[in-house]
Amino acid sequence: MNNFRLIWITPSILWIFFCIGCVGPPETEYGLVENFPVVINTQNVFTYSLNGGKYSSEDSYELNLSLSDTLHKVITSLIVSDYAGSNRDTTIVTVENDSTIANVFFVTSNYSSPPTETEVDSVFYFPKRVYIKADQFIGKIEFMMVRSNI
Repeated sequence: MNNFRLIWITPSILWIFFCIGCVGPPETEYGLVENFPVVINTQNVFTYSLNGGKYSSEDSYELNLSLSDTLHKVITSLIVSDYAGSNRDTTIVTVENDSTIANVFFVTSNYSSPPTETEVDSVFYFPKRVYIKADQFIGKIEFMMVRSNI
């Protein structure tokens, strides 16, 4: 009889230790892992999100935006929050055409640009790539480009 109780108690105790002792990954405050940029690059949208803690990197992304004719607009927005940079911090977001620079965003403080609409033009504005250079960036960046039909 004692052997039966020992067998019955052991799985119960193991189950209690399992439920109490499980530890998952820590919850992030912002929803993003620090110093790990999240990029979404589709035919309709390009987004770059970063929760930086002294983050340094130089990245270039070929845009997948489907901009086959001039009947489209591109809506661009940049939001910077919790910025804690210094004079040494240099963070730049550049939108490039084939061989020229179309837009440049310098990140120097908390900033929320109003969404800007730009008509796609095969000569003056046809965004092909986004170049992001961060040097010791501390804060949060949300950069978005969305294709819009007229």
